[in-house]
Amino acid sequence: MQQALDGDDSVQRTLALRKDPRASQFPMGDYPWLMQELSSALEMDISPPVGETPPLPHNGKGLNVLTPARYPSKRLTEAQQAEVSNALQQTYNTAIAGLTEGKFVAKAVFRSLLGEWSLERDLNSRLPSHPSGHFSGTAKFLLRKGTKDGRENFKGDLGQEYLYIEDGDFKASNGMTFRATRRYIWRYDDATDTLSVWFTKPEDQKMADYLFHQVEFVVPPPGEAGDDSQGWEANAGHLCIEDFYNVKYNFAFNAVNLKEWSIGYTVSGPKKDYTIHGVYERASRS
Repeated sequence: MQQALDGDDSVQRTLALRKDPRASQFPMGDYPWLMQELSSALEMDISPPVGETPPLPHNGKGLNVLTPARYPSKRLTEAQQAEVSNALQQTYNTAIAGLTEGKFVAKAVFRSLLGEWSLERDLNSRLPSHPSGHFSGTAKFLLRKGTKDGRENFKGDLGQEYLYIEDGDFKASNGMTFRATRRYIWRYDDATDTLSVWFTKPEDQKMADYLFHQVEFVVPPPGEAGDDSQGWEANAGHLCIEDFYNVKYNFAFNAVNLKEWSIGYTVSGPKKDYTIHGVYERASRS
């Protein structure tokens, strides 16, 4: 350690960078570099990874997870060694779940829905009593603390939820145009990593009434994983008395943020027979 401290010139380099026009955003190096320098000074060798991961789509190589637990002390007790091993296994399991099971996708979608979206939706009805048409408007996701409405027996952390409000104009195929609005409650459960949509109460549309559907994400086959052009697909279903709603989602990301997403309904039954497809894009800022 003393030898490393004697040879350390980081303070001098930092002072010199203050007036250097070529100063980079991270003059001290990135996280792996810092880990390497610290471990070298402390004479702590890196341990091998717990296991291999599937190859990443952008380089065809496995993920080499770097955590402090990869640098164990040479004087660990049996209990400490068990704790290190447990930490490494948990990190590995989490990485595998994210790469192969779609873990965290629901949370990424929920986080990225915040704010206002432009919405264009087509309705194609096969019943003469229900006209086809096009809806054009906006959809807002308003973040708030989680509520117990509709899930009074729920015992876990209520987390956060969105009040979803869409508003716009519907132009029917018969030429009639009218104002249209609807509301839902969108919820994310961190304990189960699930995203769900709830109906609101007719008498108070700020309160959840009962579950509409739970969004089930579809993990792409290994050969298609990492194809950003396809987006993440998800399915859901809802039985309204005798009419069934078959729901299809597609969420397209740009890095960690949603850039566009869509939802389609195929509704069939004795009283309903129509399809809906809506596309959400970020509302332009004036």
